[in-house]
Amino acid sequence: MGKTKKREKKSKKHKHKHSKSKLKHKKVKKKSEATVGRHPEEKTDNDESGFEIPVELMNTKSHTPVTPKEHQKRQSEMRRVVDPTTGRVRLIRGEGEVMEEIVSKERHAKINSLATETDGLIFQKHTIGTIKKNSNN
Repeated sequence: MGKTKKREKKSKKHKHKHSKSKLKHKKVKKKSEATVGRHPEEKTDNDESGFEIPVELMNTKSHTPVTPKEHQKRQSEMRRVVDPTTGRVRLIRGEGEVMEEIVSKERHAKINSLATETDGLIFQKHTIGTIKKNSNN
């Protein structure tokens, strides 16, 4: 069988499946309308009540698009955040972009040694803590 015949066969198969699924959906829709107890011709304004947007959400600013000025203002904001588990201080820009801080060589060495020490302590706490818990059981 040539490639073109295979393609035609596949496309016919797909069309048949697609039309089957359409018929199935129509039947399900008719059954659901019949179980509700009203005729398909009778339509009320409240048909799509599940898709209405609540009034509380319509008036909030959090769901509106951000203007370029607001975005620029947020992105220009820089803050220092301390990670509660490791104790590391990170420089965060805008909504969560981690920035690198330019520091002297001495300050870099101090930060690095402190971070390594803290990471080691946390690692020990988690590994030794789990070993102790497992040995007590």
